[in-house]
Amino acid sequence: MKKQKEVNPKYLVAGVFVIILLIGLVIYHYGNRDNGFDSYKIQKNQYIVYDLYSYQENHIPMINLKGDTISLVNQEIQTKTEAFLKESPNIVTYQYDLTGNVLSVAIQYLNLEEKEPVVSYDVYHINVYTGELYTDSDIYQMYSVSLEEVSLVVKSRFQEFYKELFEEHYFDEECDYECFLYMRGIVEENYMEDAHAYIKDGNLYIIKVFQIYSPFHEEDYFSFQDFLIQITE
Repeated sequence: MKKQKEVNPKYLVAGVFVIILLIGLVIYHYGNRDNGFDSYKIQKNQYIVYDLYSYQENHIPMINLKGDTISLVNQEIQTKTEAFLKESPNIVTYQYDLTGNVLSVAIQYLNLEEKEPVVSYDVYHINVYTGELYTDSDIYQMYSVSLEEVSLVVKSRFQEFYKELFEEHYFDEECDYECFLYMRGIVEENYMEDAHAYIKDGNLYIIKVFQIYSPFHEEDYFSFQDFLIQITE
């Protein structure tokens, strides 16, 4: 019977070390996925979008990319947020997603000075390589969808909202679908007013702002997450 060759312990330890090193590199790569864009950043040791400053619940973004256009965008963000937050209880937050070479940044403005909270958004789409700004129409073209097709998906989501609220007994037949849309601030079924394209996890979404407060107290049902409506899968 042929005797099995014994493995040198030194080689075994070295093999384990290599495996651990490879795992560590994979974890580092996925934990720092925007590092591949370092040459396009202003500050290489920062994320591609980071807090310019933050306090309490406020987080003001800095888009960490080179270029005159991005510089103007950052100045626009700073000017608007400073005015919005000046001597007020308002709140500014943001989120961003990186898909390929397209960076999407959504800034949420929560106005608490009104009788009921009012939400609005600014959304920017940026080509990381060129610094070019994309419009919503550009984003629709990337996903080969039309404004009409997007509007139909948004409409379908509001129909689902209505059905769910009706089944949850927030209101009865006295408030039909038209009544529901009126409560949401949607006039003549214009679903794309105050709507913005947004790219998340490679898919197209619409950030659609609508009123969540009404005499029927639907604010207990809706959340800010409901403003994000998925268009493509």
